[in-house]
Amino acid sequence: MFEVPFSIYNFEFFLAVLLRIGGAVYAAPIFNSRSVPTRVRLFLSVSLALLVTGNLEYTPLAYTTTIGFTFILLKELLTGLTIGLLASMALAAVSMAGQFIDREIGFAMASTFDQVNGGQSTITADMYSYAVMLIMLISGMHYFILSAVVDSFDVIPVNGAVFAGDALYAMVLRVLVNYFVIALRISMPIFLAATVLNVVLGILAKASPQLSMFSIGMQFKVFIGLGILFLTIGFLPDVTNYIYEYIRDFVTNVIKTMY
Repeated sequence: MFEVPFSIYNFEFFLAVLLRIGGAVYAAPIFNSRSVPTRVRLFLSVSLALLVTGNLEYTPLAYTTTIGFTFILLKELLTGLTIGLLASMALAAVSMAGQFIDREIGFAMASTFDQVNGGQSTITADMYSYAVMLIMLISGMHYFILSAVVDSFDVIPVNGAVFAGDALYAMVLRVLVNYFVIALRISMPIFLAATVLNVVLGILAKASPQLSMFSIGMQFKVFIGLGILFLTIGFLPDVTNYIYEYIRDFVTNVIKTMY
């Protein structure tokens, strides 16, 4: 039964729950986009915290001083941020792949403001990021992120997170490796085409030194790069599904390393 009795102890418990949920919402993929208003994220965090607090069994927080209570709140905030930040790196790999592609075909000079990461990005990186996020929204990825954070309280009680150094280090290292692997897999067709084109242009430049292969090569890179992007754009749903499954597996493993 949903009950939220008002007392200072329950309010402290609610704050701890709110910080974990709020940290995950502010750092998780899709929700961390600058296009999502801060008020929306705050309202979502408070609403979920109220629902979770009303359905969780209250357990007194073990602390004796204000500093102890502050450490509990910081631990819950760090738990939420860890789940959200490490999960968002899988989606950031798509943007990195787009930047790799733009460097190869000559679009890296045309940069735009990335509203997801809050920095400069390239055209293909923005296209890939927004396309993958749109497919994830259609497939219900945002619901999974919220349900994973809420279900984490069943596995990791409030003030029960344990940050095991070795396990967390191995998890972060695995994320960083897969971050580059996913980006390279997405951009691999452009890399291969650009490498073959450079070899062909090098042979032609050796055979005909009077031809300006630099100007011709730039034109060919753009033409071939756009052609391969057009041919491979149909694989974006498969890429999104792979990232979706990876995030689900990764979030589950991150939660397991904290209890």
